This record gives sequence, structure tokens and C-alpha cells, in this order.
Amino acid sequence: MRSLKLREPQHLNPAADIHKPFNLPPSSIPQPIPVDVDGDMKIDLLGIPASSTKLQIWQNVFNMSEPNSPLFKLCVIAFGDRKTV
Repeated sequence: MRSLKLREPQHLNPAADIHKPFNLPPSSIPQPIPVDVDGDMKIDLLGIPASSTKLQIWQNVFNMSEPNSPLFKLCVIAFGDRKTV
């Protein structure tokens, strides 16, 4: 993974050296993207689990009226013939 280079704005600090940026470490793991994949107005998550290379959906299946309702159901999806990233 590559690190992010951040330069201090000179208008905030005139003495800032723009040739010596700060190196920020990358995020430790990718984060899923919130999306409503099935139109039920509940937030689902789209991403790639650490244990897989396939794009998957954490479908929000929570039902408030069910006492032990699960929060998410993990679903493998495919876009056409592209099944892995």
C-alpha cells in the first residue's frame, strides 16, 4: 500500500516547506461502502471481506419486531461475468 503525502498550506504557515510533505500511513483495511441495494430504505454494505476476493453485500435484514433478528446476511454477487476483483 502507498502512503498519502500531505503538504502544509503555506497560507497557514509561511515557513512551511512544501518540498517536505508529511507521510500519512494508509488505512489498515478497506472499509465497505454503505448503499441500499434492494430499495428497502435500510443501509446495506458493499465490499470485499478480508477472507475473500469476491465482491459481497452485507444485506441489512434486521427486523425490529423479531426478538433475535440478525443484522446482516452476507451475499455473494456477480456483475455480468466479472466475479472477482
